[in-house]
Amino acid sequence: MLVWSSWAFDPCFAGDAVSPPKQPLEAVEITGHQSDSAQRKNSTAAKQTFGREEIERLGGANAAELLKQLPGIELNRYGGLALRGLQGYTQILVDGKPPAPGVQALDLPLSQLERVEVVRGATAEFAGQGIGGTINLVLRTVKPRKRMNEWTGSAGIDARGVTPSLSWVRHGQWTEDASYTSSLGYSSFQWESRVRGMEDREGLEPVDVETANQGQVKSINARVRARVQNFGKGDLNLSLGGSEFGNRSVVQQWQRSADPLPFDHAETRNRRDGRSLNTDVSWQRPWGETGTIKLEAGLTYFQADSHARREETVPPSASILERLRLGHERQHRATWGLKWSEGGLQEGHQISAGLEGTYGHDSTEIKRWRQGEPDLELPRYLGPSRFGRHELAVFVQDDWELSPSWSANLGWRWQHSRLAGNLGAYDRRNRFGVHLPSVNLLHKLDKAGRDQIRLGLSRSFKAPEPSQLMQRPTINPYFACPQDRLCDQTNSMLYPDTASNSALRPERAWGLDVSWERSLEGEGLFSVGLFHRRLQDRLAVALLQQQVEWSSVPRWVHLPLNLGSAWSQGLELELKQRLDLLSPQLPPWVLRASASVYRSRDEALPGPHNRLADQGRGSAKLGLSQQLKSLPLNWSLDARWQAGSLMRVSRYELMDVGAHWDLDASFGWRFSPELQLRLKASNLLARHKESRSLFEQSATSQALRRDQDRSAQRSWMVSLDAKF
Repeated sequence: MLVWSSWAFDPCFAGDAVSPPKQPLEAVEITGHQSDSAQRKNSTAAKQTFGREEIERLGGANAAELLKQLPGIELNRYGGLALRGLQGYTQILVDGKPPAPGVQALDLPLSQLERVEVVRGATAEFAGQGIGGTINLVLRTVKPRKRMNEWTGSAGIDARGVTPSLSWVRHGQWTEDASYTSSLGYSSFQWESRVRGMEDREGLEPVDVETANQGQVKSINARVRARVQNFGKGDLNLSLGGSEFGNRSVVQQWQRSADPLPFDHAETRNRRDGRSLNTDVSWQRPWGETGTIKLEAGLTYFQADSHARREETVPPSASILERLRLGHERQHRATWGLKWSEGGLQEGHQISAGLEGTYGHDSTEIKRWRQGEPDLELPRYLGPSRFGRHELAVFVQDDWELSPSWSANLGWRWQHSRLAGNLGAYDRRNRFGVHLPSVNLLHKLDKAGRDQIRLGLSRSFKAPEPSQLMQRPTINPYFACPQDRLCDQTNSMLYPDTASNSALRPERAWGLDVSWERSLEGEGLFSVGLFHRRLQDRLAVALLQQQVEWSSVPRWVHLPLNLGSAWSQGLELELKQRLDLLSPQLPPWVLRASASVYRSRDEALPGPHNRLADQGRGSAKLGLSQQLKSLPLNWSLDARWQAGSLMRVSRYELMDVGAHWDLDASFGWRFSPELQLRLKASNLLARHKESRSLFEQSATSQALRRDQDRSAQRSWMVSLDAKF
């Protein structure tokens, strides 16, 4: 911070003349701000930053709508976001930490985001579960601003109707040393899907089942963040947030064949309501002349209640079979952290170290009824399930400027996790510890840093999900069992039971990242990157036929297991440039393009086509945008493509996923710096998604399933942004 002072000076003043009266002086604070491209260029680790200006330009209903427009981030067939096509291996953080229970990071409104950081390598300071990469959503920071209020109102329009959303952000100061940022948001989202699945089975009649799913989620969230300077010789930051949501859906199924489902028509009405409250406090103060120390703590509470009623029309008498399921869940989490950093131990080094701890306690209780009577299926698992999870992490990191052209980020992280609880009559235990070293190097090929090379080598991991470690088994309702005794019939591999496994180990991976970047004129950029990941103890859900405790005969079951090793590698290209800077004959449009090609192999599965599940063969994005000079109008056009892929999902299942195209367009009219109107059109091509699955139990027993998702619809969103 620089403080400038000015005073009156008269060059004719001399001798004992009386000085003019002194005027009160005003301090002027000058702060610097790096552009997104400068932050990317100066980061030793491979990190992309997208600030408020880019967030407002791209727009969208929430964080998920924004992220799918960024280079290298893909949308898989289940609607999940992934870096490098690796959804299960992409770490999503909020303010550098895992989201609190009840916080859906991808549903955060854009008005609450300060910036988005996309880290493709790994550093010791971030939690180490980003095998594919890390997406960090940074919430709005507390800064006194001239504009005290920001309002955003939008309405999404499609064939299903209108879904409104509204958000408000206020910046202000209580005193000279105390400032705050508060936000309030309401959003409504609705969906509809219609999938028709057809199965051709060897020696049996074809199966034709259609499923329609429609629903709506409404949520409201509020957050207050405050900063108090000069509090106990340091800065105190407080955050208090809460949210509440309601989820309603209706699922209907029709069977157009006599086998195998035990009903002609089924309808399930689901309701889920939840609320959460979280608070965080941190205090940072200087440590010596060149260091800092930071203490932080947080508490979170989440509660949700669910209600599901299912009615099945049973042939041939068309009688009604009714099932009812009630659920109640609670989650508590406490976090703490200590971080120390020092820049004066040795010239060119910025050393930091820290401790992080988490304790969580979860409880779930589920009750079931069938035809008005308690459902006693799997009686040894009845009753509430409870478990506690303790996590501890230690890290040390050195940002080292070796020379004007070389810099390094060296780190080590140790993470430990312990889970203990009970599931009905069963006790479950699981614990593990992992060591995660990381090395990131940056070499500038010229003094200006126009061309630079990055190299990263790191180890990361993926922890088993609590649901994989301890979850009540479920018996497939299409092959239900008697309540008073063991199952006496097997099921089909197309309709397996499910179970959990408390003996799972974490999945570990070594990663190598190499990239070359060239800075172009006018904030332009061209980059080429290569990555390789080698995975051990890969976590996957296996389809097995085995003896289970709830059946006297072997049953098909989905069971999570550690299934050996796998690898994934790829090539990534990215270009950003204004076309008229390439050639004066071209229009002044900003071009954004990216393309990726992937290869992978799951060595636990037989070939061919034993690729990692959900990672396709590649993807590409192309975007054009312009800010007109003659009119206060900006527009953008974004096209996305994902290659189809033939992959082996399990030893018995081969899946063929078709290629998918998508096209979005947006137009913004800026009435003034404080007022802008935006129109965004999404999914203009409205292409349906198709997939085929081949199940092979033996050379003479096969089943082919064809699924067509006919839920693709064009949608429009109108939003108005006001700042005053």
